Amino acid sequence: MTITNRELRIMALLLAAIVAAGVYQHKATTPQSSPAQAPGQSISADQLGDAWPLSVPSGKIYCERGARYVFEQPNGTKWGINGAAIGPYPALRPLLLDNTNPDLACRPDEPNCVTPKMSLTPFFDIAKSLC
Repeated sequence: MTITNRELRIMALLLAAIVAAGVYQHKATTPQSSPAQAPGQSISADQLGDAWPLSVPSGKIYCERGARYVFEQPNGTKWGINGAAIGPYPALRPLLLDNTNPDLACRPDEPNCVTPKMSLTPFFDIAKSLC
């Protein structure tokens, strides 16, 4: 079986298209989280007082790609705050403190909202202001 020049060109074009699609998919699904790429804001329990929702004392909030709200712990671990960030990052739920004040209950529109946990409203507000 002999392969013609035309068939070689077609195979080369198909291979180039497959490689290009893989590069595009990688760029579309790879989180862009370095501070140089996404401006962030430091936040701490000292700043929020009783409204602090997490078991870690501080971190940084980023808005990536105009829709992903991300929390980064001091140790570099990143967590998704909203639905757009959950997938590239794990949900922040394991760090949420129990809510001891009903005035600080989570909003019904928060992802994975379970009333006895603290509200992420301050985090949503900060991330939204960064977008």
